[in-house]
Amino acid sequence: MEFDATRQSPSETVITAVTDVESSTPAELDERLYDVVDPDALDSLVNGSSSVERVEFSFCGHDLIVDRDGVVVR
Repeated sequence: MEFDATRQSPSETVITAVTDVESSTPAELDERLYDVVDPDALDSLVNGSSSVERVEFSFCGHDLIVDRDGVVVR
């Protein structure tokens, strides 16, 4: 799922992508994103001037890859 940094942050896109895959709402997710990764740090790494090309982590039973282009849910 691609994201537009002017409309949605990477951390918000993670929530949107996982809820789309699970056909659920954010309130129905088994985990909270901030229990797995710091959403502000994720946004800074992906949108900032960091040399980090991508961030990978597991969330709600899915492996995620987040980079400047978007979020991949596996």
